[in-house]
Amino acid sequence: MILRWLLFETRVGALLLAVLERKAGLAVVSAEGLGAQVVGMSKTQEGEQ
Repeated sequence: MILRWLLFETRVGALLLAVLERKAGLAVVSAEGLGAQVVGMSKTQEGEQ
């Protein structure tokens, strides 16, 4: 709980996450909207093949 608060709700945590993303290739993804996304190829990709 404290670690989540530190990483996601403070400037120090945001800076740490940005450094990890840049240097180590790690990224934090918000999973809230992932369930609503459509899976599959987009219309433009289908037309190119």
